[in-house]
Amino acid sequence: MKTILFCLFFCGPFLIYGQKADTLIKAAILQMESGKYDQALELLSQAEKSDPSNMAPVYEMGMAYYLRLDYLKALPYFQKAVNGNYRNTSPEAYAMLGNTLDLKGDSSGAMKVYQDGRRRFPKSGRLWVEEGHLFTQRNHYEQALCRYEQAIKTEPSLASAYRGAATIWALTEERFNVLMMGEIFMNLELAGQRNENMSEMLYMTIQSAIKFTDSSAEVVLTKIMEASMEKGKLVLPFAASYEAGFMVGFTPILINRTQAKSKSKLSLKEIFTLYRAANLQWFERKNNKRYPNAILDQQNELAEKNLLEAYVYWLFRKGQPEEYQLWLQKNGSTFKQFEEWMQKHKLELNLRNTYTTGFICKDQKIKTVIVRPKLKSEPEFLQRCGNSPKNGTRIF
Repeated sequence: MKTILFCLFFCGPFLIYGQKADTLIKAAILQMESGKYDQALELLSQAEKSDPSNMAPVYEMGMAYYLRLDYLKALPYFQKAVNGNYRNTSPEAYAMLGNTLDLKGDSSGAMKVYQDGRRRFPKSGRLWVEEGHLFTQRNHYEQALCRYEQAIKTEPSLASAYRGAATIWALTEERFNVLMMGEIFMNLELAGQRNENMSEMLYMTIQSAIKFTDSSAEVVLTKIMEASMEKGKLVLPFAASYEAGFMVGFTPILINRTQAKSKSKLSLKEIFTLYRAANLQWFERKNNKRYPNAILDQQNELAEKNLLEAYVYWLFRKGQPEEYQLWLQKNGSTFKQFEEWMQKHKLELNLRNTYTTGFICKDQKIKTVIVRPKLKSEPEFLQRCGNSPKNGTRIF
């Protein structure tokens, strides 16, 4: 089942409405938020008459029926939103038409709609994500993954693309990809159920990457270790370079665990130790010059502000909730500083500083190995929902 949060569709800066239609649509949205769909539909009908060249009233009527789970009645409104002669048809209209067709059992029709939408809106990553969801639901993981990665290349700040890719990589042993893409997602979508689910998945991923014995630890963040030659020097790939620095943090952890004879789950304190060591090594070895990366740059800035600990505890909080709450009680002022810093320093991504694996549909395969159980808090493998931010943009 696909779910969605309704919002002010017309909030984008490219949409201009007549004042009357604008007022009516806003009132209709408030009615939908209260579950009063009949009242919303009446207001939207008036808005359509007031501004017939505006797609938003038609689209929102489709949303009203969609939210009532009446997909049969929602369908013609989304079809009209896509095919009508409107000044503001958008990728979202194609996405919702495709989603509705898929829910009615017409996945091939949904795929065609997404593809038509991509041709009309080539800069929309959202439609690549929708295609990825279709393939994911059918366990066609390679086809899904390359579409999520294409969505990232098309629209580098699209949160759901990283979420989709992280979820696929979590079925493999390439754990660094999960950690990196999941962390990017959490930075783009700072709160809500999807953020909490990802926090849990990141903890499970890093826990599965490390196996402690009595006196040592085996760590596997990546199995892609092939080095290349650059100016006569061996150069490790991105993930392997990071893992090398990550390993440096194990010395104090192993000393403490050996003394305590502990094989317990990773603590948040230990994860912070690993992340701090990895970040220090990354910049000392000048890997940031070879592999520009916004997330690792941000970690470095947070470390300089003495806020990296708060960040790591926040990232992995759902894996050790009791430890997180105890830390929060003792470090409330530090965490408040961290929250304020995050609000003021939004992660800005582009093709140069984001993270992709270069996965291409045509000639690559992934070995899927289930390395984590289904998350208890995640009702579906890929759940189309989230928290609507203040500007009203839909999150999928």
